[in-house]
Amino acid sequence: MAQKRTLSPEQDIAANPAENVWVQANAGTGKTSVLVQRLLRILFRSPDIESCGILCLTYTNAGAGEMRNRILAALREWAMASDNDLRDMLCGVSENKNPTDIDIAHARQIFFTYIDNPEILKIKTIHGFCEEILRRFPLEAGISPSWTLVSDTAQRILMQNAFDHLINSSGNARTDAAFEHIVGRVSETAMPELLGMLTSQYKYFFGVDNFDNYRKYFIDTTRYFLNLDSPIQTETTPEKLQNIINLAKTEKKPLNYITKVINL
Repeated sequence: MAQKRTLSPEQDIAANPAENVWVQANAGTGKTSVLVQRLLRILFRSPDIESCGILCLTYTNAGAGEMRNRILAALREWAMASDNDLRDMLCGVSENKNPTDIDIAHARQIFFTYIDNPEILKIKTIHGFCEEILRRFPLEAGISPSWTLVSDTAQRILMQNAFDHLINSSGNARTDAAFEHIVGRVSETAMPELLGMLTSQYKYFFGVDNFDNYRKYFIDTTRYFLNLDSPIQTETTPEKLQNIINLAKTEKKPLNYITKVINL
């Protein structure tokens, strides 16, 4: 026998489609169960389920998948349960206090209608919903109709490929000079951080009102990151060389030795 979903009086109010509600509760208190019951009631009480449009947004793919699985499991129970069990499950879902035979037949049909037309209930992440809008209206959004979504991993690969192409290209004296200056100040391990900083700044370019002011801010930020305002030491004085030799004789720990040499 299928289990009957029991709700507290407060949960029953939140699951009532006629009420506009804001639910706030701690984890594990039944928020998802209440939302599932609310969606089931909307599906059951809609006069024309095929024209019913329900949008449910979540933060994560896991949350969206959980919601879809629960809804589908409940509708499957409606389709396979005995009449007596289904009548018990529909208490609270149906507006009739005692579900009728018509209610029973209607509940069974909802499962097959949903299978044939899953678009009547869209459960998506916020990002997934925005992606769907952009795919439907690319020209209105000012993007190419053939656009594709780039994941964070793919973005890092593209950035690295672009960077590799830049440093391996020849014939551009300005690029060569800039790269020579960067590698003299930024270690190989810090290069991904620099690329990340440049990428994060790039995202704001399209919303800049005063580009001249932003250009100055961008240059100042980059100069600070690269430590461009400090003088470059191109030679080692005899005194400094002697200090390095003395440190090598007295300092036994390599890390401490390197640190002290850098700070000379």
